[in-house]
Amino acid sequence: MGHPEDLREVSIDVAGLSVTAVVLRVGNPQCVVIGPPSHLTKERLHSVAAALAIHPFFPEGTNVELATVERPDQVRILIWERGVGPTEASGTGACAAAVAAAAYGGAARTSEVVAPGGTQRVEWTDDGIRLTGWAELIGCVDWWGQP
Repeated sequence: MGHPEDLREVSIDVAGLSVTAVVLRVGNPQCVVIGPPSHLTKERLHSVAAALAIHPFFPEGTNVELATVERPDQVRILIWERGVGPTEASGTGACAAAVAAAAYGGAARTSEVVAPGGTQRVEWTDDGIRLTGWAELIGCVDWWGQP
């Protein structure tokens, strides 16, 4: 996945709150809000994360992950993808959350990132970010008459 870029912690006023967020780029803009398990709610996703995704601080818009460090090797997230809304899983979102949690949330540089759609393993080393996870075949297409 390459190296994270422009990794920093910022304070943003959004939805009537002052939110501390980790912003970075992992090929696309990301905003990670790290907090206690109680902040991983649909209500917070639809209010705070949705508002951050289109906040003027991010002129291009941004993907937003609400994250909590459950233990040093496990981060749980909810995802609001820019232009889409709630998303079950995201490779770049998992990478951003893992890097943010390692840099500012007490997580290890190798962790499992648990999203509603499944778990991915993220390793952040001097060589960059490596993402691995499971894949499942859900269908097959037969292109009759196609070369």
